[in-house]
Amino acid sequence: MCDADATLITYNWLKHHRNPHPNFNVAHKCRDYGRIIRAIEKYGINSSLIPDGGILRPDSGVRDFIDPPFDPIAEY
Repeated sequence: MCDADATLITYNWLKHHRNPHPNFNVAHKCRDYGRIIRAIEKYGINSSLIPDGGILRPDSGVRDFIDPPFDPIAEY
């Protein structure tokens, strides 16, 4: 089932943006849907623990990108 993609997606801080943006420039692979569901049930994060504003920008220690990073060898 190719909709069951568990590829890790990183997030990047962009200049003048309050929240991080996903970087979808990654190679994807089809996975076993049932196995993904079992892993979510075992290791998933309780979304009620995430603040209403989502992941907020730290006051310091952030590397800003002017534009989202691009990976020229990623498969699309």
